Amino acid sequence: MKKNVIRILPFLLCLCIVLAGLPACDKHPEIEPPQKPDFAEVLTTYETASAKTGNLDAEFTLTLFQNGSPLSIVQNIDVTRTVQNGHFLLETQIGTGEIDSSISELLDGVSGFVDIGEIYDYLTGNIHGIVKIGYYNGAYNAKFDIVESEEEPDYIITDNNDRQINAFAGIAENNIEEYLTYLNYEGQELFSIKDFMMFLPIKELNWENSADEIGADLSSEDSKFHYRITVPATDVKDALFAYADKTVADFAASEEENIQEFLEEYEERKAFLRSVLTFQPLILTAQVNRNGQLETLTHDFNVTLKVSDEQILDMINDPDQRDNIEGSLLLMHAFLKIGTATNEEDKTELRFSLKTTETFVYGDDVVMDTEDDIFAGTDEEAEGRTIVGFVYNEEKGNYELERISGPDDES
Repeated sequence: MKKNVIRILPFLLCLCIVLAGLPACDKHPEIEPPQKPDFAEVLTTYETASAKTGNLDAEFTLTLFQNGSPLSIVQNIDVTRTVQNGHFLLETQIGTGEIDSSISELLDGVSGFVDIGEIYDYLTGNIHGIVKIGYYNGAYNAKFDIVESEEEPDYIITDNNDRQINAFAGIAENNIEEYLTYLNYEGQELFSIKDFMMFLPIKELNWENSADEIGADLSSEDSKFHYRITVPATDVKDALFAYADKTVADFAASEEENIQEFLEEYEERKAFLRSVLTFQPLILTAQVNRNGQLETLTHDFNVTLKVSDEQILDMINDPDQRDNIEGSLLLMHAFLKIGTATNEEDKTELRFSLKTTETFVYGDDVVMDTEDDIFAGTDEEAEGRTIVGFVYNEEKGNYELERISGPDDES
C-alpha cells in the first residue's frame, strides 16, 4: 500500500501544478495600447496609401456687404477622389446652395435687361456643373457637363451656335511633361496632375506652432484617435504665400512671354496682396484609426479681402481701362451700396469661407470601375473623345494646345 502511495504521489503533485496553472492560461497577455501618432505622421500614412478614396463635402461662401449688411452666396462642392491599382479618379459636382434674396432680386433685375443665360440659372441653383478626371497608364481624360438638378450627365454641351459638342477630351502624360520641360520647369520633379488630385493642401502647414488639443488615448466611444488643431492665422498666410512662391520659382526660368509677365506681376503685387488679405486661424479636426490611417478630416478656413478704390486704380496702367473701372466702382458704391461691414468710404470688403468634411476608406473598401472610358489610353477608341496635345508651332516659335484627333475625323 505504501509503495502504491509513493508511486502515485509524484503523479498527484504534477496534476496539482497543472491545475494551478490552468487559470493563468485563460488570461490574455497584456497588449500594449497603440500610441497616438503625430499629425504629420498621419498625413504621411495617408500619402503613401496605394488604395484610398476620399469623399469631400465642402461649402464655399462668398460674402459682400450692402449698407453694412452681409449678402452671401454659398457654393456646395462634392468631390470624390480615388486611387487604386494605378487608376486615379476625381469626380466633382459644384452648384449654388444658398443665395441671399437681395442678390436674387439684383439678378432678376439684370436679367430683365441683359441675357445672362446659364449664369443666372447657375446662381439661382437651377443648374450645376460636373467634372470628371481620370488617369491610367500615361493617359489623362476629362469630362464636363452642366445639368439640371435631377438630370444625369451625358457630357454633351451646347455651344453658342446651338451645336452639340462632346465635352470629353484626353491628353498623353508624356506630352504634358514635354511641355513642362519646354517651359524650363525647375521643380524637384515634374508636376504631376494625378498626384495633385489626391493631395491634401494642409500638408504644407507648419505643425510646430499647432499643438493637438486632445489627449493621447484612444476614444472609449469609437476606439479612434481624435485631433483638434488650431493653426495660427500667420502660419496659414505664410503657408499659402510660400506655396505660391515655390510655384513661381519652379517656372522662373521659363522664356514664355505670358508666363514671364505673370511672374513679374505676381512679384509686384505680392506685398499688396499680403496687405489686403486678413486670415483667421485654421480650425482642423480629425479622426484616425488604430493603424494611424486618417478616416475623417474637417477644415474651417476664413479669409477677408478689404481694398480701397485707390488701391484698385493704382494697379491699372491703361488710362481708358482706369476710367472704366473708376466708373464701375462709383456705380457699385453709389447705386448698389456695396462697401464694407462698417460702411467705410470708398472701400470694398469680401469675405471667403471654406468649410470641408472629408471621409476616407482604404484597401479592400475602395471601389472603382476600372473599365470606365475615363481611363482609356490615348491610343484607344473612346466614343466622343477628342485627343488634344501641346504642339510646337514653327512659325510662332512656341507650343500651343491643339486638337490632335476626335469624333469628327473621317475614317
